[in-house]
Amino acid sequence: MAIFLISATVMTLVLLGIVIIPLVRKPKKIKVDAAPQASLAVYRDQFKELEDELAREAITQKEYDETRAELERRVLEDSAPTLVLPEKDSKIGVYTAFALVLIVPLFSAFLWISTQPLGNFRLDGGVYEGIMDYETGRQFGGQAQSSEMMDINQAIVKLTQHLSQNPGDLEGWMMLGRTMLVTQRYSDAVQAFDKANQLAPGNPTIMVDLADAMAMTQGQDLSGRPWELIQQALRIDSTNWKALAMAGTDKFNHKDYRQAIMYWERLLKVIPSGDGMIDGVKASIQEARQLGHIIGPVKDTLVFGAQVEMPSMSMPSMIKEELQPLGQSPVPTRKKVNPNQSKEVTHTLSGVVQISSSLVEKIQDRSVLYVSARPVSGNWAPIVQMRVVVLDFPVQFKLDNTMVPPMDMGSGSLDQHEEVIITARLGKPNSLMPQAGDLEGLTTKPVRLNSDSIKIVLDRVITQ
Repeated sequence: MAIFLISATVMTLVLLGIVIIPLVRKPKKIKVDAAPQASLAVYRDQFKELEDELAREAITQKEYDETRAELERRVLEDSAPTLVLPEKDSKIGVYTAFALVLIVPLFSAFLWISTQPLGNFRLDGGVYEGIMDYETGRQFGGQAQSSEMMDINQAIVKLTQHLSQNPGDLEGWMMLGRTMLVTQRYSDAVQAFDKANQLAPGNPTIMVDLADAMAMTQGQDLSGRPWELIQQALRIDSTNWKALAMAGTDKFNHKDYRQAIMYWERLLKVIPSGDGMIDGVKASIQEARQLGHIIGPVKDTLVFGAQVEMPSMSMPSMIKEELQPLGQSPVPTRKKVNPNQSKEVTHTLSGVVQISSSLVEKIQDRSVLYVSARPVSGNWAPIVQMRVVVLDFPVQFKLDNTMVPPMDMGSGSLDQHEEVIITARLGKPNSLMPQAGDLEGLTTKPVRLNSDSIKIVLDRVITQ
C-alpha cells in the first residue's frame, strides 16, 4: 500500500509539472527578420517600370503618384523587422495551474476513498486486526479481501466438521465460539460457548465468554443470564479481569457509577504493573466519578461468595487483544501481556524432533512445527506450546513454565504437573487447526518435568 501511494504521488506530481509549467511561463518574443534582398530587387524593378511608363506618358502624374505611394507602403511593411508580443499580459494561466494543483490530488483521493475499505488502511502499513489464526499468528482483516474471507469461511467449515466428528473437543468449541464472536455471528458464538460450558461446567473463562456472546445478542446488555454467569465466574475466580471489566461496564451503562467504580478498582488490583490497560481503567473510573458526582474513596461492598480454588485461568494474549468487553466498553482493549513474564524458569522440557524416513517425501509445503506439552490424562488441551519454522530435521526444542498455550483451556501451568505427554505436528504456515496430511508424533510414554533428552519421531499422517 505504501509503495502504491508513493508511486501514485510521484506520477501525479510529474503530470502536474508537465501541464503547469507551460501555463505559468511567460511567452517569448518572436523576432521576424527583414524582407530578403530578392524581394527588394523586385520592388526596385517595379519602381523603374513605373518611371518608364510616366516618361512615355502611358500613365498620368496622378496615377504615378498613387502607384508609387502603394509600392513604398508595401516595401516598408515587408522590410521593417517586427516583434510579436502576447495579446495581453493575463494571469489566467497562473489561476489554471493553481486550480489543477488542488483539484487533481483531491479528485484522486476521492476516487481512492470511494473504492478502498479504509478499515484496512493504516499509516504504519498494518491492517485492521480482526480474526487471528491462533497457531500461526496470521491476521484476517475485519473488512477482509475476498481471498481472506474465503480462508476464514473455509477454516470455520473445517472446524465445524471437526467438531461434528469430535463433539468432546473443548478447545475446538472455544476456538469456534471466539471466531464467531469476532465475526459478529453472536448467536452461533452463544451455541459454541454453551457447548463448551456443558463440557467443562464451572470454568470461569468459558462462562465469561458465554456471557459476552449472550450480551451481544441482547444489544450489549448483561441483564438476565449473562449477569448471572458473570457473577458465577467471579465467585469462582474474583480476579478474572474480563468479568470485572464487563461487570463495571454494565454498571456504567446503567448509570450505577458507584458500583462501576467498585468493579474497576478491583480490576486495577489484578492488572500487572506496567500493563497498557491501567491508564484506560483509571480514566474510566474518573469519568464515573464525574458523572456520578462521587468524591472521595468508594467503599467496596461487592460480595461474590466463597473463593473456589482453581488453576490460573488467565486469558491468552490474543483473546485479550481481540475482544473488548461488550464491544462498547469505556475500558480500552488490553495490550498483549504474557502473564508468565515475571515467572522464573523452574521447569523445563527439552529434546529433539525427528521425522521418519518414510514420510520425508510427504513434507511438501509444511514448514511449521508445533511442539506442545499436554496433560497425561483428562483435558488434552496444551499446557505450553512453541512454534518453530523448520529448515531441516532434526529440530531441537525446549519448553518451560513461562510459556503459554494458544488458548488457556484449564490445563494449568507446567509447574502444576509431574508428568506430561509431548506432541509434535508439522503443518502449513496458515493452517487454523490440524489438517489432513499434517505429520504428527508424540512421546510413547509420559515424561517427567526437567527431562532433557526427549525424542519424538513424526511417524503418522493425519487423515482427517
